[in-house]
Amino acid sequence: MKKPCIFCEGDGKLSKEHIYPNWLKEHLINDDNSSTKHRVTLNQNKPQIGKLQRKINFHKQKLRIVCESCNNGWMSQIQSLAKPHLIPLINGEWDAMTPAAYRAISVWATMFTIVHEYAHPETAMVPKIERHQFKNTQLTPSTWRVWLGKHIDSEDHPAFINHFGFQMLQPKFIQNLQSTGFTVGKLFIQTYMANPSCNLSNAKAEEFSKQFDLIQAFPCNNLELISIPKIKYSKDNLLFISNYIAKNYRLPAMESLDVLTK
Repeated sequence: MKKPCIFCEGDGKLSKEHIYPNWLKEHLINDDNSSTKHRVTLNQNKPQIGKLQRKINFHKQKLRIVCESCNNGWMSQIQSLAKPHLIPLINGEWDAMTPAAYRAISVWATMFTIVHEYAHPETAMVPKIERHQFKNTQLTPSTWRVWLGKHIDSEDHPAFINHFGFQMLQPKFIQNLQSTGFTVGKLFIQTYMANPSCNLSNAKAEEFSKQFDLIQAFPCNNLELISIPKIKYSKDNLLFISNYIAKNYRLPAMESLDVLTK
């Protein structure tokens, strides 16, 4: 049976969507040894090596999950809007950030996260209604948080992705949570979603930002108070940070979750 597009659910021809967009080739390491470090965790299972961690140039990693109409239409527009804001950050230049820049990068990070989840479909926690909403509005949903930080770029595994998915059946609804941390050059991005309700308060989000010297790009309320991050993290550090938010800001039903201690 032919699979529909994950965004519009249309039956049009599916195209191969790059995990890391093709235009990044000009700005990131690009050789056959530049592979992806990929880790995934589902519910209370132990973390495992993800399917994207293989001996292949990370620029060549693709998923056939979106239709040509979406890929070449609104998704391409998101890439175009985010590109001029992302390029300085992946090169370590943070001086020209504006509300428009944070908004464009947050939308791009949302799209990256949703697409990437389907490398392991069983961990895909962004619900269908939210994927449709994102397609129609091209805005980061209110159930999300997005943070930015600095990364020490290195030749070994220049691409790093750590994804966590959790689902709990409630009496009247299904509660989904996802946490995804990934690197793009010298930029680290962390996304968090809890649907239908995001239980991460502004105080907790600010605490997380300060503790790890990150910028909350979405929602971005006090741009005047934002300071450029100073700490540059290695991939091992970023794995800890990404796990930290999944472990410490999980839902009450996740209290027994103890696999994210490293």
